[in-house]
This record gives sequence, structure tokens and C-alpha cells, in this order.
Amino acid sequence: MTDDLSTLTERERHMLFALALMAGQYLENFDTGVLDNQCMGAGEEAFKVLAAFGLIDGHARSATWTEAGQRLLDMPLNQKAFPG
Repeated sequence: MTDDLSTLTERERHMLFALALMAGQYLENFDTGVLDNQCMGAGEEAFKVLAAFGLIDGHARSATWTEAGQRLLDMPLNQKAFPG
């Protein structure tokens, strides 16, 4: 587990950023800030990846963003093509 995203390639950061944005948009309860994977396979797999990179803390069905996860979410949207 790592929260040092500077060691990742631009392509890897871009993929994690997209995953984090999707998780935030579809799995986050905006009243509580808690992520809920809703026992969906896609949500559970997203949690595994985000946790492996130190972007969320949690277990089973719920999680919260770590400092590293929040920094990733705070990155500006990039309208450039996906890095090749």
C-alpha cells in the first residue's frame, strides 16, 4: 500500500483519478462523506484498488477518503486525451 502517487506513471495516475471520481460520484453519501460499495461487484473491486493505493480507509461495505485520496480528488479535471 502506498499513498505516494508521485511514483506512478502519468497513465496510472490518470486511471486512479478516473476511478476515484467515479467512486466519489456514485458511491459517496454526500451527507456523511462515507463511501458505500452497495455490495456491488464493481464497487467492491474499486474499493480493493483504491485501498491498495492508500486512497481510502475502510472495510467490508464502507470507507472514507484518506488524505492521499482527497489530494487525488482535488486534482483539476484534465481534458487531454488519455496518455498513450
